Amino acid sequence: MEKYDDKLGFGLASIGILILLCVSYFGLTHLNTWHDEIFSMWISTLPFDQFWVAVIQDVHPPLYYLIYKIFINIFELFNITNLTFIGKCVSLMPIYLLMALSLIKIRKNFGMLTAGLFIFCLVTMPMFIQYALEVRMYSWSIFFVTTSFIFIYEIIERNSYKNWIILTLLTICSFYTHYFSALSSIILYLIFLAYILKDKKELLKTWSMSVAAVILAYLPWIPIAYNQFKTGEQGFWIPAINMDTVVGYIYSVFCPILEPKVIGILFLIVIVVLIIYSIRHNENNFALMGILSFILVPLIGICVSYLFFPIFHKRYLLPLLGTFWLSISILISSLYVNKKLFTIFLVIILIIGALGVFSSVNNEQNDFNDTIHKNETLQSVVGSNNIVIFDNDVLYLDFGTYFLKNNSHYLFKNDVGQNIGNLLKNSTIQSKIDNGSKVYYIDCTSKGDNSNYLECVDSSIKLNKIYSPYPKEYIREFDIYEVQTANIS
Repeated sequence: MEKYDDKLGFGLASIGILILLCVSYFGLTHLNTWHDEIFSMWISTLPFDQFWVAVIQDVHPPLYYLIYKIFINIFELFNITNLTFIGKCVSLMPIYLLMALSLIKIRKNFGMLTAGLFIFCLVTMPMFIQYALEVRMYSWSIFFVTTSFIFIYEIIERNSYKNWIILTLLTICSFYTHYFSALSSIILYLIFLAYILKDKKELLKTWSMSVAAVILAYLPWIPIAYNQFKTGEQGFWIPAINMDTVVGYIYSVFCPILEPKVIGILFLIVIVVLIIYSIRHNENNFALMGILSFILVPLIGICVSYLFFPIFHKRYLLPLLGTFWLSISILISSLYVNKKLFTIFLVIILIIGALGVFSSVNNEQNDFNDTIHKNETLQSVVGSNNIVIFDNDVLYLDFGTYFLKNNSHYLFKNDVGQNIGNLLKNSTIQSKIDNGSKVYYIDCTSKGDNSNYLECVDSSIKLNKIYSPYPKEYIREFDIYEVQTANIS
């Protein structure tokens, strides 16, 4: 007869799978996007020679972009060409793979209750749904790191070359997905080494071979990674680390809603109490290994950001987030013998999960509305089959690739007035204007020193302002001008 804890685990797994299916449907029918996702779409559709140049100039490793590029080609075989839809499908795949792995490996190693709890946490805890639907590499980094952690346990319990090969390949993929994914894998390997030296010295040789294989596989990328780090050192978008940002990063992991903040604080306290209780009662050292790795990675990121230059952001907690919630699921399941304590923790997880799903879906709806609003506004202002001139590469990418893609686009970062004047004299542009195309200039200096507008005036370029968005409505502030093209000589 099936035990009650297995039935409970099956129920939690069923709820988690149902939530993921519903959220997937909602996300794939309410497509929204922002700058980083548009960048993923742009880079993944480039021809291979241009693709590699762009990847090298980026600040991330290439594996996610390759995965996305491959699936774009696969989806096109079925006449599916919407890049946002394809990208969100690609980002959801590793979450479904982790669910399958939970029902196979985690259920086998830790029981159905742990597997069900993990599946529930995987789709309801803060940040998971947001990044499972984002056209970026974060859900894949969660998959590679979490699966590595699962196979470390496999090796501890059932040492075999097959498990070592799988762990090594997963770690190589982790290294090529994101730099904080690579750091997460390094920390896991070091914690695993500490365990080996203490309890299983016979695994040291294969551990060393695995490390050597990862290093050899990563050697070709190291010079490129070095150059990308130098780019980050010269100036990056990540804000400076201070007490407010650190608290905000911690808060983002534990609070499913923005307000009231006390919910996140109370949930953090509950998790800390669970960890302390488990340490005192020596409950599952493997789970504590996972929690330690989750603590060490942000500590390293925060220290480097404080001592050198900012490199750490809350989303870089994601690679180890799966490992963390798997560890928490193991610890809560181990409390099942103490029904009262187990029930308290389970009810808290269910409440936080319900709030998390509600908040995530609400955020997706708001982002969808925002994307629709931007698209409709820009289409009404600029339209299609026109000539659009930019002085900012971020807006050039966003508008040229997504919002205003059915236009001709030109980017002039210097000598804007002179370059617009020369462009208007071009015979091809003149022909388009004669056939009804209008010319628009999107000025990103208008909210600052207004230098490009003044340069256009000095170059006798006549501009008529037709649109100014609300402050912080877009990733950059700007004004849109219609360029007067009558009597151009």
